[in-house]
Amino acid sequence: MIVLSLGWRVSRVGGFSKGKSHVVDMADMPLLRVLGGIGALLAASLAGTFLLDLKPQKKMVLFRIQIFLLFFLVICLVTRFVWVRLMILIPFRRTNSKVLFLVHWLSYGVFVTFVALAFFSIPIGRLFIGVEPYFITKMAFTCLGLLILLFFNLCVLSVVFIVLRFCKIFVPDADFWKSFLAIGTSVILCVHGFIVASNGPYVKRVTIPMLKLPKSLDRITILHLSDLHIGPMVGLSDVSRVVEMVSEIHPDVVVITGDLVDSTVQKLKQSIFPLKKLRAKYGAFFVTGNHEYYTGDVDAWLEQLKELGIQPLHNSYALISSRTNHQDKIYLAGVDDIEASWLGYEGHGMNLSKALRGHRFKYPTILLAHQPNAVQQVLNQYAGFDLILCGHTHGGQFFPMHLPIYLFNPFFAGLYKYKGTHIFVSSGTYFYSVPLRIFSQPEIAILTLVG
Repeated sequence: MIVLSLGWRVSRVGGFSKGKSHVVDMADMPLLRVLGGIGALLAASLAGTFLLDLKPQKKMVLFRIQIFLLFFLVICLVTRFVWVRLMILIPFRRTNSKVLFLVHWLSYGVFVTFVALAFFSIPIGRLFIGVEPYFITKMAFTCLGLLILLFFNLCVLSVVFIVLRFCKIFVPDADFWKSFLAIGTSVILCVHGFIVASNGPYVKRVTIPMLKLPKSLDRITILHLSDLHIGPMVGLSDVSRVVEMVSEIHPDVVVITGDLVDSTVQKLKQSIFPLKKLRAKYGAFFVTGNHEYYTGDVDAWLEQLKELGIQPLHNSYALISSRTNHQDKIYLAGVDDIEASWLGYEGHGMNLSKALRGHRFKYPTILLAHQPNAVQQVLNQYAGFDLILCGHTHGGQFFPMHLPIYLFNPFFAGLYKYKGTHIFVSSGTYFYSVPLRIFSQPEIAILTLVG
């Protein structure tokens, strides 16, 4: 960046281009109209796909194509915005200086490669799925994260400089400093977020009071995993690390609240094999998340988990009986993800009445449901839950994604109490696609229930 800034300073003296970061608005209008029209058509086609009477697998193929196209459309707009504002830092190629000429083409090549990897990150993630993440996949999704950070920081700094101008505080070379600060801030955040994500989950301990808890089950520990997202970016070694951490903790119960996988059983069978060593005193339990349905292979996954010794709670329940007093029990129920019915999966969809069949009101009751958005629906139907465990939000995963995730979910991360029920939302065990954790941490939660 120092070399680039020197090049820009030289351009001030030698008559080279200073960039055209502000000369885009009118010229971009036809492009924006075309992209806006395409976006409207894609949004309409997505709505239509929801209404089509198709098998879930075929419907998911259509969804993927439409979502990819929407993603490309958004990335086109973001890339155009970032490209124009960062070109100001690249020295003009028509120069008598061989050093600046070389810097121009090197900078240009790096930036084009960076944009291309970010642009094609999702198809790269779909194509390159192995036992361990491929290097190109890691690079592509890291570039996507950096692109999002650049876009956000450029937007924020644009507002800051407008305010400064409004206050009659004039900054010399404002366009240069805006772009320079955006790159510096984004790179620092990206490196920090990558390190935090790469370090893996930390153990978070939470104590939750439960009035109906029998004495023989007092201080029972529930290890809560969620959102591992095994697939393009989370592989065999990551799964093994989690299983080893669980083995050292010796929990009484292990629960997995969805988004365990991001591809089919055939592609991930070897990567998830370490889960066979997942052990707990009273067993391990699983409920589906939206990503299990996005794989188009959810039924095969439920069978595969059974083979690994993990019990799926597919709108069903399990009774956890005290080893010292068999009359003392906890009712553990689990429901399918709320998106299952929207996607038209036959035999799937959140069904609380089915999950509570055989329920005994005298037992403390715990519910596993992937999305916090399901909690309000659940408590409107039944107010007798002592604890609800969720995931889905990733605690925002990386800033600025916190903002929409916080707004669209009634419970964001951590422990809440709502309508007399404790709700715990996991920040996720790993991450989805972009390997960044900024202002959030991956976690393995140890929940200790006390009477």
